[in-house]
Amino acid sequence: MNNIGKMTWYDAVTYCIKNPEWRLPNRKELNEIYKSYYKKGIGNFEPTYYWTVDELSMAYAWSLNFDTGVLHYYTKMQKNNVTLVKNGI
Repeated sequence: MNNIGKMTWYDAVTYCIKNPEWRLPNRKELNEIYKSYYKKGIGNFEPTYYWTVDELSMAYAWSLNFDTGVLHYYTKMQKNNVTLVKNGI
């Protein structure tokens, strides 16, 4: 995993395009990171929202709140935290 700070969903996707060894996790993967790492105090995660790759619509994408464990959607222009997973290429 690679925590790269806060950015818009678009900026996170662009980062992954430029760095193809990394990708945004999907909702299921991010929930596993939340349960397996954050809840156990492993890693440098913050109690805030993290982007997933999953889109709700053209304007919204899903985020997971690491403080509560609840999925929520935000406008893709919102700056949320980003953690990336290794791409299987």
